[in-house]
Amino acid sequence: MRGYLIISILFLFSITLSASDTTKVFGVDKRYAGVTFYLNDASDAISGREIKVKQLVVDSAGRFEFDFKVNRTTPMRIVVDNYKLRFVAEPGKEYELLLPPVKERTVLDELNPYFQYTVIPARFSNANNKDLNSSLLGFDIDYMRIYSEYSVKIFRNRNIDDLPDKIDSLQLKYSDINSGYFKLYSKSKIALLNYKLKLNRYKEKTYDLFNNSKPDRYNEGYMTLFNEYFDEYFRNSKMIDRKPIGKILERESALDGILSEMDKVKRFKNRELKELILIKQIYDESYQRLYAFPDLINLLQTIEKRTIADGHKKLCSNVYDLLTRVKPGYTPYKFKLTNDKGKEVTPDMYKGRYFVLIGFCNTYKGEIYNELKLLDMMYSKYARSFKVILVFRGEDRGQVREWSDVLNENWQIVYSDEDPDLLDKYMVKSYPTFYLLNREGVMLKSPTRLMSEGFENDLRSSLGRTNRRRRR
Repeated sequence: MRGYLIISILFLFSITLSASDTTKVFGVDKRYAGVTFYLNDASDAISGREIKVKQLVVDSAGRFEFDFKVNRTTPMRIVVDNYKLRFVAEPGKEYELLLPPVKERTVLDELNPYFQYTVIPARFSNANNKDLNSSLLGFDIDYMRIYSEYSVKIFRNRNIDDLPDKIDSLQLKYSDINSGYFKLYSKSKIALLNYKLKLNRYKEKTYDLFNNSKPDRYNEGYMTLFNEYFDEYFRNSKMIDRKPIGKILERESALDGILSEMDKVKRFKNRELKELILIKQIYDESYQRLYAFPDLINLLQTIEKRTIADGHKKLCSNVYDLLTRVKPGYTPYKFKLTNDKGKEVTPDMYKGRYFVLIGFCNTYKGEIYNELKLLDMMYSKYARSFKVILVFRGEDRGQVREWSDVLNENWQIVYSDEDPDLLDKYMVKSYPTFYLLNREGVMLKSPTRLMSEGFENDLRSSLGRTNRRRRR
């Protein structure tokens, strides 16, 4: 009996610990009843990509609540219509969110490939001036006042000798904030202020911050400074043989060799900073195409396997996914959607037998209708070799039926609202967008040319190459 009691107490204690470790964002606002909210992890400052953590629909009374876990202070965003509400989430904290005025997204917003959310600080009714988010917001306001004032003075050749006193006053004002996150954030932002105002006499302090502070990829202040400084301070830092870090990647592809070269430079003192530099370099170089893409990806995967830094494994995984998700030669996201007949549709249903054309469309553009008409005319020539999956927006269901004259009965018609991550996974920025997969389900053309711009030639050449390999 006594043993049972002890076990019960321990069980209840573990539940209490687990509950206290849960972070919560909640609130009530009837204006947003029925609206879908998204909670995103915004800690990847290398690619800038946000990872969706949760989503919910606000109930009819306007109530909403996100429960989630973070093991350290983490930058987050809550997506609400046209807004992104910015805050940092601390383990075990509860935040009662105050929502901004309603600003609904229009159809034009959704179809605009250059649409930008309005990013604003999140406000919480249960916060006080000493809370981390309140302190960060207050510091940023004071920081921007100093930056705006002195950037104008520099532009007009005015005297700025009193700037050090202003910086000292800013630091003193927030000296009683004991959060380690805040201390690194404020130091980094002040270093960034010195950098933006081109005050060379403060450069050594910035170098000391990089060399003597533990790198923290979750800290938005530190990572803003890191990204701003990267080209001048890291990418172009001279090695022992007077070559910048990019040149090391030309000579070395193995991680050990690269780290050995970086060890020769005083600026690269610790392993975590070196890893962060390499991940950033890999991400940037993959778009500049100066080095072989597979070599960069292999290096990234090696860092992921051998990292000693907190959070770098997750960062490598995020960057890998972003770089390869629609890259030719890599397998794209495997979705599962339901067609109008209630049958499951996935690219894998054709694996090993057919090429697959995946098209993302909507019914708001007349040119899409014409593209599908051309595709229908072309399809009869190649129906034995490739299949078509068309993904429409959920709002287009009714209109799609009116397009039956250009939608071949052998095509699979599905809707993206069944998988809210689908458009992001395929990096769809405009309509129509088409991708071609080979028989193994690997990305072949990303994106393809439109039907009116020569897609048939691309398809014919791809089929020809595959058939020749099969005959061999």
